Formats: sequence, structure tokens, C-alpha cells
Amino acid sequence: MSKNEFILKQKEMLVRAQSIIDKASVGYENVLKQDIHSLKQHIESGCIIDAIHLCHRIHSQAGTFGWPLITEISGWFKRHLEIQQKTQVNNNINRLFLGSLDTVLNNKLKGEGEASIKLLQHIESTLKNQSTE
Repeated sequence: MSKNEFILKQKEMLVRAQSIIDKASVGYENVLKQDIHSLKQHIESGCIIDAIHLCHRIHSQAGTFGWPLITEISGWFKRHLEIQQKTQVNNNINRLFLGSLDTVLNNKLKGEGEASIKLLQHIESTLKNQSTE
């Protein structure tokens, strides 16, 4: 197979892969809603390890399916849950992140924009205030 044929095959594979991702992205919002609902249930029932695993899955999938802000927030949330697993549960921080995930989903804040930046700044300032208390 020549270099040009190889490159053409790669392009065809990428087009097919993108088509699969595009189709899966259509229904991902419903998956995300269910995952966030499940995340709330894990937190409420004190299943921090399950919440960590679910945050990891959300973090891994959301960007692929067009929700990079969810990726950012869920990764941040996962790190805070890992700290809570070793110390103690912080309901204020958990409500902050769960509320932020709801805000992103309800307002379809998928990427960068003024509302997204304000939300991230709100999370950051609230976390700073929590650490000084």
C-alpha cells in the first residue's frame, strides 16, 4: 500500500469515527442528565467511591460528546471527592459542584463563553472561601 493510499484509508477511518461520535452525541445529553442524577444519589447516600467513579466516567466522556465544560467541572469535582474520601464529606462543596453541573446542563453551556467563565470563576472563588473558613 502506497503512502497516499494509507493516508486516504486513515481519512476514511476518521470520517467514519467522527460519524459514530456525532450520532452518539445526539443522545448524550440524556445520558448526562441520568449520570448527574446518579451522581447526586451517590453523594446523598454517602457512596463517595461510586461518585468518584461516575465523575471519572463523565470527565472521560463529556468532552468527546461536545460538553468540554462538563469535562472541566467533573474532573475538578472528582479531585475534591478524592480528598473527601480521605478526610470528611464537605456538603457545601458537593452542592457547589452538583449545582454547577446542573447549571451547565440546563443552560447548555457546552464551551467557552461569558456565562461559562463566570461559572468557573464562581466555583473558584467559592472554593477559596471554603478553604479560608
